[in-house]
Amino acid sequence: MQKYIPLLKKVTLFENIEDSDMLVMLKCLGARIHSYKKGEIPLMAGDTVSSVGIVLSGQAHVVREDVDGNQMIITELKGCDLFGETFACIETKHCPVTVEAITDCNIMWIDYHRVITSCSSACSFHTRLIGNMLRIIAFKNLRLNRRLEILAKRSIRERLLAYLELQAENNGSRSFLIPFDRNKLADYLCTDRSAMSRELGKMRDEGILKFEKNKFTLL
Repeated sequence: MQKYIPLLKKVTLFENIEDSDMLVMLKCLGARIHSYKKGEIPLMAGDTVSSVGIVLSGQAHVVREDVDGNQMIITELKGCDLFGETFACIETKHCPVTVEAITDCNIMWIDYHRVITSCSSACSFHTRLIGNMLRIIAFKNLRLNRRLEILAKRSIRERLLAYLELQAENNGSRSFLIPFDRNKLADYLCTDRSAMSRELGKMRDEGILKFEKNKFTLL
């Protein structure tokens, strides 16, 4: 665990936790680390969720599948990102999403109820953990609302522009990398890949944007 402390200090959940408390805290939270190969499933739809996952290395996607087997990417996970906290909070018996490793991943699991409940030792860091967890849930709610705003756009072009403008805002630059290839971007925007690619070509020809693979520049 010791080698992960510098990385864990960057995790929002552990903000303002003293270095001297980190190892004690991880033990209190029942922290354990699992490795997953590309394509493996850390969390399967239908599972009961009682733990929160923290991505230590690698990338994963949170996906949802409809009754016809079509997948929609809910979000991308990378280093220091959390997942599963909402489902653990409401004690869902059947998780509605799947988490798939897109690359080899190391994931730390911690017990959600140990995060929000003070232990018998009355550890001083629990109050900070609870406050940090509330901030995380609030931020993810905001991010979900922005996603819904994108999907509410009627045309493929409007969805693309809304998504790309948001990426530019998040990166603080009109040139940026997106985390998806064309197939994954189409899944994320709930559009047909071929139609989306044609629209991107039209937007490039009209001087609205430039792109090369997953690097985009809004003009």
